[in-house]
Amino acid sequence: MLIAGADAAYPPSADVIVAAAVLWNSLGEQVVEQHVAVAACLQPYQRGNFAAREARALIAALRALTRRPAVILCDGHGRAHPRRWGLACEVAATMRLPTIGCAKTVLCGQYAALPPERGATAQIIDNGETIGCAVRTQTGVRPVFVSVGGFIDLDEAVRVVLSAARRFRVPEPLRLAHQRAQSAAKMVLAHRPARE
Repeated sequence: MLIAGADAAYPPSADVIVAAAVLWNSLGEQVVEQHVAVAACLQPYQRGNFAAREARALIAALRALTRRPAVILCDGHGRAHPRRWGLACEVAATMRLPTIGCAKTVLCGQYAALPPERGATAQIIDNGETIGCAVRTQTGVRPVFVSVGGFIDLDEAVRVVLSAARRFRVPEPLRLAHQRAQSAAKMVLAHRPARE
């Protein structure tokens, strides 16, 4: 299965967002291709509003992929969001592909304590609605927070995240996209002309 991971980084003192898309083959556990896109940062940081800030750059990086991913993993939330429309929803609506939000912190809702073993899950509930799932991807590590962006159901989203997180807390395509975005952001900063 080809899984795309998408993440963004912000060079210090720069008015841009650097987004990376990494296409990862889950069978061979290898990177098939990767692309970077740089876009103007038009919105200030606002908790819960990553879609307005990052989606444009992430979508540009994803559109550069020459192969179609089976699913996209976004470093952010999908429906586990106060407005039920997080970054992963915006990406799904534009790309028209199955998209999963996989975040490191919970944005809204409550979940029960998880057993310590890999594969343990607990639904995230907000106002009586199941909006996502806390998922322990490795034994003894903090969970990640999985939610639907679009064109996939929550059970399948959890299965994809677990299948792609065989060695680390964060699924491999997202971990690699994070690294690529960070290194590209450093390059952007290094090649930025000095201000007078």
